[in-house]
Amino acid sequence: MAATRRRFTEQMVERLRPPKEGRLELGDDVVPGLVLRVTPRGARSFSVIYKVPGEGGVSPNGRLLTGIQHRVTLGNWPAIGVVAARERARELLGSVTEGRDPRTELLEANLLRVSNTVEAVTRRFIEQDAQRTVATWKKIERCMELHVLPELGDRPIREVRRAEVHELLDTLVAQGRVGTAREVRKHLSRLFNWAVDREIIADNPVNGMVRNDLVANGEAGRALSDDEIRALWNATLVMGYPFGPFYRLLLLTGQRRGEWARAKRFEIDGDRRLLEIPAARYKSSRDHV
Repeated sequence: MAATRRRFTEQMVERLRPPKEGRLELGDDVVPGLVLRVTPRGARSFSVIYKVPGEGGVSPNGRLLTGIQHRVTLGNWPAIGVVAARERARELLGSVTEGRDPRTELLEANLLRVSNTVEAVTRRFIEQDAQRTVATWKKIERCMELHVLPELGDRPIREVRRAEVHELLDTLVAQGRVGTAREVRKHLSRLFNWAVDREIIADNPVNGMVRNDLVANGEAGRALSDDEIRALWNATLVMGYPFGPFYRLLLLTGQRRGEWARAKRFEIDGDRRLLEIPAARYKSSRDHV
């Protein structure tokens, strides 16, 4: 334990003169066990020094004996301030009074943090949720693999901040890929909500995100005018096979692209001139003619 104690304040920590050699250590008057260390280069850091009751065995009269002294570093000042350092020190010292070594708990937390990367949680989310509830789960997986995992995959999911998601979306928008950015935000929001429900993270960093540049296209799904239909038809005449005839087929039947693109020969009734889409590949889970 440091020999000298002072009542820590932000001003006191800032004004401390670095030692010419060695390291200066001061103990806090408010939370015994909280230590401030100052190096000759002026770096300031907080740590907690403690001994665990029972680690040294038990005395003949049944008293728990403390073991050797341990130290846990809390972080560098000013990244961690005096108030935060005291709160964290109280938490750790509370574990010590219960006979637990904070180092073990910190190690377990760090292992959990490192194992729960964005990529690892995404894989679990796809397997345990998307595959079971979303017919187009492969599109979600592909979107994440292309646009999210290369940027955030190695990051512990607990540490992902809203600013990082904004930056990811900003890049896509700058590339003119607004639709992709919209899908990325949607899939990330679902992923984070899933992780919150399983207490992998505390909150969803996408909740409340304001992105006016990702507002849905108001013209999506509108009917084409006669002039637009004429222009589209004329364009398909010069496109050649298979795309020209394919787009004319879409225009004439009013079906979705995938319904024709994935159609099988047995689904087409030439005599009655019908396409019968089985329930297995139709979005409402019923046959469609």
